[in-house]
Amino acid sequence: MRELDILQKHKEYPIEACECDTNLKRELKNKEKLINAIFQVANIGVCVTDEKGFFQMVNEVYCKLYGYNREELIGKHFTIVIPEENHDNAIRAHEAFISGEVEVSNEWSVITKDGRLLSVYVTSTLLEQEDGEKCRVTTITDVTEFKEAYNKLNLVSYALSTANDGVIFTSTDPSDILYVNEAMMRITGFSKEELVKEQKGFLKSGPEDSKFYEDMWHQVENHGFWQGEIRGVKKSKEEYVAELALNKIMNSDGQVTNYIANLNEITEKKRVEKKIHYLATYSSITNLPNRQFYESAVSQVIKAHKDPQGKVAMIMVDLDRFKNINDSYGFSMGNKLLRAVAYRIKNILKGVSTVAYLGEDHFGILLDQITGMNNVCTITQKIKSAIGRPFVFDKNYIYITCSMGVSFYRRESKGSEDLISHAEKAILKAKNQGGNCMQVYTLEMDRKLTRRAQIENDLKTAIYNNELFLVYQPQVELLNEKLVGVEALLRWKHPTLGMISPDEFIPIAEETGAILSIGQWVIKTAAIQAKQWELDGLPVSKVAVNLSSVQLKHDNICMLIKDILQQVGLSPESIEIELTETTMMEDIGRSIDIFNTLKEMGLKIAVDDFGTGYSSLSYLRKIPINKLKIDRSFIMDLETDFEESIITKTIIHMGKNLGFKVIAEGVETKEQMQYLRENGCDEAQGYYYSKPLTQNELKDFIINHYISS
Repeated sequence: MRELDILQKHKEYPIEACECDTNLKRELKNKEKLINAIFQVANIGVCVTDEKGFFQMVNEVYCKLYGYNREELIGKHFTIVIPEENHDNAIRAHEAFISGEVEVSNEWSVITKDGRLLSVYVTSTLLEQEDGEKCRVTTITDVTEFKEAYNKLNLVSYALSTANDGVIFTSTDPSDILYVNEAMMRITGFSKEELVKEQKGFLKSGPEDSKFYEDMWHQVENHGFWQGEIRGVKKSKEEYVAELALNKIMNSDGQVTNYIANLNEITEKKRVEKKIHYLATYSSITNLPNRQFYESAVSQVIKAHKDPQGKVAMIMVDLDRFKNINDSYGFSMGNKLLRAVAYRIKNILKGVSTVAYLGEDHFGILLDQITGMNNVCTITQKIKSAIGRPFVFDKNYIYITCSMGVSFYRRESKGSEDLISHAEKAILKAKNQGGNCMQVYTLEMDRKLTRRAQIENDLKTAIYNNELFLVYQPQVELLNEKLVGVEALLRWKHPTLGMISPDEFIPIAEETGAILSIGQWVIKTAAIQAKQWELDGLPVSKVAVNLSSVQLKHDNICMLIKDILQQVGLSPESIEIELTETTMMEDIGRSIDIFNTLKEMGLKIAVDDFGTGYSSLSYLRKIPINKLKIDRSFIMDLETDFEESIITKTIIHMGKNLGFKVIAEGVETKEQMQYLRENGCDEAQGYYYSKPLTQNELKDFIINHYISS
């Protein structure tokens, strides 16, 4: 230090020994004061230590830096400001410095009076006085905050360089790029030099128009930031999607100093989201929108119309007997067929409507801005024709038809749910009519379907609620007017709908499978009643009970009848099983096996509604039946229709020749009875003799007509 040099010169040339004039003395004293003043007011800490490391001089900055006053430091060893664990290293370094082996100019960790650690930058100079003593002049600069800031800067730099998000810093001019991190180069494929060369143009490489970017920068300038999605093009020409956060940085005076852009590429995320959305709203089988998408589209179309009345319609398409395709060719072929059907429907309705796959074998078509029923009929005819053409897969020709239900949005409709449910009801009507046709929803159709749904539901509890009961219609021998038996007929008195015809509820019971439990109840109830008549001594030799085709297909039907008869204690000869001609011929091989088993059990078997089916005479000879029952449709016009009378006579003669008894049902007049008797018919039943009667009414009827006489 310059001030110490002067001090050294003072020792070489003592003022007292100097032969200088008074002015020179005064000048030297002033310089000494100046040196001391500079030493004390320097902005850095300064200390002077002797050869052994004891403080000789310290300035005010040095004292403040360590938290000591001058008196606490002068005469103390310099290790007072060195952490204890570093004392040895510090002493060795000092000794090496004093011996002139090393120069000291480096960073040290020191400790303050109150125990705080500081990072200081140390610079030392060795001075040797005329007497040979050496001293060390050291300057101290506190670099703790600088080091912390530097470390933080390093951390920030590391974070930016290793971040997944792309980062760009610019000056006040957004096109003047100052910094680009590795992620930005990785995302875009451009090097830093290329990005700088491209300037801010890389943000405009996507399909957005110029207004998009104008609005973006307008938002930044007015609000300080912009966030959103952008699309860009990489160096490889591949398009990418990213979330961009663009901010402007301002100083304390509110002036813009920089801009910073954070870019998070979400291309893969968007691809996954798109795939998830596709899987959620589209069918992977047909590549058509699914039911969820379709229902949403219907709601949107309805909302878009102030008055959708008559302007919005729906067509639902259901493939007829599609299950047979899966059963015959497998599900893979079934899926191929669904894709082909989807393609044909979509192709003929391209740009006209929304076509969706609703699951299983159902398709939905939404028509917007239709011009009337003729417009809808034209479309349904096109669909029918398209599906009606053969589908060819692996040299297999597959023919299929479809049923269609049409619904129109009406003022009383509650929304998309009504439009869809009405179309489903219409398609159900089409299916019930045999398929391969189109039905339009009407309020009357809705009434019938609602009634059917109620019947289907309430049938499940009809037995337990004691709503079902049997009536019995007498069967009379024509030759001598003798009572030979009764037919048990099922009736249902619904608590709210009243009496429901068997012609209405039995087909529903067969479709739903409820006929199994109902049929078991009928057999058991009829058997119990027959046993009671037997105990009462009434001349009812047999009770005829009808079996449906569903019951006949059940594996344990014979065992079920056998168990009931054993439980009741009734002789098998007291029960006659009736099956329609159509039911018998559905599976003639199985029917023959069941009839043989029933006959071995001792039951009698009758073919009901004979003449309405297509039974073969060769099979009639093989089936162990006892009786043919002529259908009432032939008896009804017996007196007026010559053809009907010939058919009836032929059935009677054929049955007699085959060894069967013949009974006619639906006999209502004396003339009908006489014709049947004259032509050899064995038995008859109908209103001519009696309507179906309850068990108590039948008892009175027998007593009045067959016992009292």
